[in-house]
Amino acid sequence: MKKLLLVSLLLTSLQCVAAPTFAAPKSTVSGPLRICFWPRVWYWPEDQNIYGLSIGLGTYNSEDSSDIVAGLDLGIISMTNNVKGVRLSVLNSGSDSDGLEIGAVSITKNFGGAQVSIFNQATESDFFQLGLINQSTKGVGVQLGLINMMDNGFFPIFPLINWGFDKK
Repeated sequence: MKKLLLVSLLLTSLQCVAAPTFAAPKSTVSGPLRICFWPRVWYWPEDQNIYGLSIGLGTYNSEDSSDIVAGLDLGIISMTNNVKGVRLSVLNSGSDSDGLEIGAVSITKNFGGAQVSIFNQATESDFFQLGLINQSTKGVGVQLGLINMMDNGFFPIFPLINWGFDKK
């Protein structure tokens, strides 16, 4: 019972903090929870902004959707765009996201925040990457890992640490 109360309190707090923090979305309908079965198969509710938790085996929203997930996106595979918060899954993929991504593989376009994975890839991004292999195109940030590749970095490929502060 205490765990259920703690989780409910955490989700309510996250919703209260996340809702006013992020820019006003294009959609006017929102909710605290989205349940997904598998990417591109089924998710409910559709066409809503989620201020709280998006959970499932695979989380997803359509590429042409302007809906956002502000809070926690949790699944085995996350193909959710417009995540503003924490994305936690084995495979993270999407665009126009800000926050923290944790998983085995993170591949994101237009990303701002931190990626912590075995393999990280970011494009048009302001970021911090921590992983075995990090890759970036037109990024501004710091990479820490075994192999760091940044097209506009101090070095195009460099071990242990690389950085870039100018989107060329």
